[in-house]
Amino acid sequence: MNNRLDYIDKLRGFAILCVLVGHILIIYTQEKTRYPLVEIIYSFHMPLFFFVSGYVGYKSQSTQKGVYSFLKGKVKSLLIPYITWLFVMPLMLNNEYPSNLSAIIQKFNFVPNLNYWFLPLMFTFHVIYLFWHKYSFFGGVKKELEGLLVLFSTIVLTGLLFKSYYTCVYAIYGLSFFFGYFISKYTIIEKFCCQRRVAIFSIFLLILLWKIFPLDTSINPSPTYSLLNLGSFLVTSLLSIILFLCFF
Repeated sequence: MNNRLDYIDKLRGFAILCVLVGHILIIYTQEKTRYPLVEIIYSFHMPLFFFVSGYVGYKSQSTQKGVYSFLKGKVKSLLIPYITWLFVMPLMLNNEYPSNLSAIIQKFNFVPNLNYWFLPLMFTFHVIYLFWHKYSFFGGVKKELEGLLVLFSTIVLTGLLFKSYYTCVYAIYGLSFFFGYFISKYTIIEKFCCQRRVAIFSIFLLILLWKIFPLDTSINPSPTYSLLNLGSFLVTSLLSIILFLCFF
């Protein structure tokens, strides 16, 4: 029996296309990351990936297989490719390998956006999701949303406290992942998000945000600009997810 969701496959394919187009434009345009279409794509493409993963994670009911089977599957699909591209492929292709313990430890550093960062980050979100789904004492959508708000706020405050911008960015990716989980689990949320008026409202706000996002911190490197960029990134991520979910 084919349990795949056609619209989710299309949404994933669209996200992959956005990544390809974004990287091509960065290489072949003078503006690089400041190219307008690149700025638009980078305002939502990775949150969209994490959203799809959270959405499919619940729909597949993979946690029902048990903790060991779930973790084994994620190790195979995420951590083995991560280790392979970190160590095996550089050794095979360029005869490159870390020469000391410090170099090995640095290899595993994936903040900010280092060393195939999305693979260990995705694995981390799946582990959090596993224990959230299996052992959480939350009951009902309200309690779960409150728990998610506490988790998200804790990560963001940690990032702000240690002045780690990308910790806050990763928190937004995590929120996108769990947004997929909530929409997948609670059909009432999905029905609300897929209303035509919600899609139209999302388009209107996105056009306004894309006109100003991101603020150029090279001109004004103040913390205020960074916070405004994080806020804009959060809103554009969630609005884009809603819009493209409705579309597909």
